Order: sequence, then C-alpha cells, then structure tokens
Amino acid sequence: MRQKSCFLNSAVIVFLLIFGCGAGFLISKFFVKDYVPSWDQHQLPIMPDMGVDILHVDINSTFDDPTNDVIYVKSKDGKVFSNSLFQSNWQEVDPVPSEEKDLDKCATDWVEADRPPVGNNVVDSAGVRIERPSNLILRCYVLLDDGSLQAWVYYISSLGFMGVAMARSLYILPGAVIGVILGYFVVRLINKRISSVKAENAS
Repeated sequence: MRQKSCFLNSAVIVFLLIFGCGAGFLISKFFVKDYVPSWDQHQLPIMPDMGVDILHVDINSTFDDPTNDVIYVKSKDGKVFSNSLFQSNWQEVDPVPSEEKDLDKCATDWVEADRPPVGNNVVDSAGVRIERPSNLILRCYVLLDDGSLQAWVYYISSLGFMGVAMARSLYILPGAVIGVILGYFVVRLINKRISSVKAENAS
C-alpha cells in the first residue's frame, strides 16, 4: 500500500513538472521569437554601360560584410568594368584577372531555399558558400535585366539558435520549479485527504 502511495505521489509531481515545463515553453514562445535569419541586400552603383555578364568576383571578406570584394562585369559593348565594394566608382579594366575562381550561378543553380529573393529578371549571378562549424554565409551577386547589380548576403549562426534556447530556458526552468512545488502541495493535500478518509472509516 505504501509503495502504491509513493508511486502515486511521484506520478503527480512528474506530471506537474512536465506541465510546468510545457507552460514555461509556451510562454517563452510568446516573448522570445524564433531565430529566423534573412537576406541582406546591398545595391551597387550603376555601371557606366549596361552590364551583361559577371565575369569574376574577388571574395576578400569571409564574413557577412561584402565590403572590399571586387566584382568584374562585362558590358554590352564588350568593355570590362570593376568595382571594389563599396569603396570606389566603376573603372574600366583590361585585361580581366586571370586567376578566376569558380563561383556558382547562385540565383539560378542553388536550391530554391538558398537563393536570394530576386525574382525572375536575372541576367547573371555569381555566389559563394562560406561554411564554418559555427556559421554559414551565402553571398550572391546578381545582375538584373535593368542593368542594376545587387549583393545579397545570408548569415546564419549556431550562436543565434543557442541564444534563443538559453533565453527560453529562463522561462522553462521557473515553470519546472513551480511545477515541482505545486506537485509537493498537491501530494500533501492528497495524502491528507486519504488520511482523513482512513480515520473516518476507522471510527
């Protein structure tokens, strides 16, 4: 009989512990928003001539800031212009750097979840994925049919997810403690009620 009572007491406390954790989690969802990274857009200066092809990009920064990257674009007149983000105006260059790097056609060849939201008016694009244990950076240069050039950067960090988890734990832990305390008082009330019933039956 005593073993059954201990099992019942433990079950009540565990149930209210889980209930408290769940309540704390639901409250944390309201106050602590999910970590949802988004694309950052940077507009490049207008080229002197209409661009038709991204020939090459020197990736000089491995972080989420594309400043100091150098982009080379061919115009419809066959000229090649370069621009160092965001430090200079367009300059005509000749020849194009020979140490070309293989960059992805990021706006078309990457899976849809990894593409920047640029629409369907893309003439050319060049991008790179920078993967580290703690973060992922997607950088995509896009040439549009109106001649404009955009740099898109997507940065996702494991620290962001950890920060959300830690912030939500500040709500979950008090919920767990309150659940245990509430369980203790509920168990006491149940045991007191059982003892009262036994005393009445004995008399």
